[in-house]
Order: sequence, then structure tokens, then C-alpha cells
Amino acid sequence: MSVHGEETTAQSLLALNPCYNPDEYTMYFLDSKHEVLENDIFQVFDSESKNRVGWVFPIQSLLSNSHTYANNDHYIKYAYVATYKLLCAGVFMSNDYDELRLKDENCMPVVLVLCNDNCNRIPNFDINHYVISLYDNGFVVCAVDANNKKSRDGDNASQNHAIIHIRPISSQLHDNEFIKYAYETILPRKDLMPVTRFHMLYQVVEILIGIILRHDFAEFINRIGADASKYFDTIEDLRRITGEGARVHKLLSTDSPGISRIDSEKREFCNKDCIGLLTVVNEKKKTELSGNLYRVRCLIVHSYHMIDIQHIDCIDEINDSFERVLADVLTTFEYPKPDINSEG
Repeated sequence: MSVHGEETTAQSLLALNPCYNPDEYTMYFLDSKHEVLENDIFQVFDSESKNRVGWVFPIQSLLSNSHTYANNDHYIKYAYVATYKLLCAGVFMSNDYDELRLKDENCMPVVLVLCNDNCNRIPNFDINHYVISLYDNGFVVCAVDANNKKSRDGDNASQNHAIIHIRPISSQLHDNEFIKYAYETILPRKDLMPVTRFHMLYQVVEILIGIILRHDFAEFINRIGADASKYFDTIEDLRRITGEGARVHKLLSTDSPGISRIDSEKREFCNKDCIGLLTVVNEKKKTELSGNLYRVRCLIVHSYHMIDIQHIDCIDEINDSFERVLADVLTTFEYPKPDINSEG
């Protein structure tokens, strides 16, 4: 194998094929929210286009031929590219027997290798738009390409499937730097207290219901200008528009057409977790997720002292299911909904 124009005698246990051009691929280091096993190898598909854009696999899988994909031609292509890039970066080196080995056992354990050509077929493809979906599958992007290797201080359903489907964040949220920062830097930290994690997740909700408020309030102002005769009706409308609980309900509602599309099982799990905490502190409960999540928010913000230490784990459970719900919300959020009856 030629690296930087020089031949290396490092031998791989995999039957790597050097006919592929590594420059036609982009590699990212990932941190994992779960323990990584040698056989945790996944094909990555874009949910909207149904195109396979790459593979996710542990670096350890490149040093073994005993896993499920050792003889898979498609995996081998990406394994060669990753091996080449890791050698270029000095992550891999050869030992006295010319065998590949890791130079630093503490390096990022997982890589995502994307085919540039496949990604270019997706309009406006940007890996930053997939941060939420990757996080939902248990992975956090740490660095682009082996040459930018960096470390991060810091049980997911994807462990049980050989395919990961990733979705971009809503186009309305592409420019929101806080959401990207939260999912790349804050939420992956393993030392976050449960109450801090909840606050960070709810900050994302605040951003979304802020968008709802700005639109609905502007619409309200226009309506007043058109007809100021119904004074008391408009006052009631203003209370409804500005009420936080009402906006959370609007965001998470199952009403059609919904602002976001949340998987029913994720919705049910999160609702049950919220009810669990509200029950142990003798708080009133609602039927829908929106009402119970908002009550949990009020409990944590205003009455955290009411939660017994032995029930703090309830917040952890809520956070796990809350994260899954937010992943759906952030990738399907659309407000205002387009008017299907309008011309054009």
C-alpha cells in the first residue's frame, strides 16, 4: 500500500483492494454512546433518498477477519479507504512483524466513511445536517478525516440492526448553531447530571416553540389590523398564542397536519416516563405527552426540591425517551405548514 507516495509493508488480515481512490471518500471519527463491539458494522442510508451513502464501523474491525463483514465486498471497499486514511494520519502503524496495529489505543473507536459521489446525489448534502440523526443512532461526530483527529471528553436500537437510516435536520433549523453545539458538545458528555441534561433538551424545545410564537404573533397582529372590533376574542387569542404549555402542545400534538411527526412508540415511552415521575411526586397528570412533558418541565424548573433523591433516576429515564422524541421532532419540524389549498 502506498501512503504519501511511499510504500508500506503493513499487512492487513482483510483482503483489501487498493483499486479504490481514498480521495473520493470522506471519513469522520465518531464517539459512541454505547460500548462498541467488533461486529458493530452498519450500512448508512439517507432516509429520504433511500441511497446508501456510506458505512459506520469500529476501527477494531479493520484489524480482524473474524467478524460478519470480513468477506463482504462492499465493506472491504470502505475498509481499504479507512485503513489508508488511518495510516496517513498515523493512527495505524506496523509492528515488528509488519502487522497493522493501533498507535494509540485511546483513539476514537468508530469511523463513518462516506462516498462523496453518493452524497453529491443528495441535494445540499451536509454532514452537519445529520448530527441529530446520528446522535439518535448512538453516535457523535468528533472530527472530519483522519488528519483532523481529536478527542472528546465524554443502549441504542442501532446495535441490533445492520443498517442505520439517517435523516437531515429540518431545513428551517440549518442555521441554528445552538442545536448543533448541544448535540455535538454538551449532550454527549457522560458527566452531565440528569437535571442538566433535561434543561439542555428543553432548551431545544424552547427554540422550536419560539419559532411558533413569532409566526403566530405576527399573524395575530395582522388579524387585529384587519378587524379590531372583536376585542375580547383577540385578548383570548393572545393568551393562547403566548402560553408556553399551549405552544408545547402545538409542537408535539398529533393533530393533523402536525408540526412534526413523532413515532407513536417513542411518544408512548416518553409519556409513560413523564407520568412515572409525576406519580411519585403526587403531581397531576395529563393524557397526552405534551401536557405531561410540560408538567415535568415546571416541576424541574420550579419545584426540583420536591423530587426525592431516590427518584432522580426517573429524570434519567425521561431524558432517554425525550432524546428519541426530539430526534423525530428536529428532523420533521415544519412551521408554518404549507397551505395545500393555495395556488401555485
